[in-house]
Amino acid sequence: NPDKDIEEPKKKRVDEETLLQESFRKLKAVEVSGSESTQETPSNDLKEMSEEDVQN
Repeated sequence: NPDKDIEEPKKKRVDEETLLQESFRKLKAVEVSGSESTQETPSNDLKEMSEEDVQN
């Protein structure tokens, strides 16, 4: 099926773009929370936050 050959790479590219956007959003979130909060904030708070992002 030649159509399948066209569909597959397109889907893969979309997945990669989504992953890129996800990690970019996380990066920005970390930057914002890092600049707003003091250095005393434990880093595993950020980890929990990004894990919640993944579940949503």
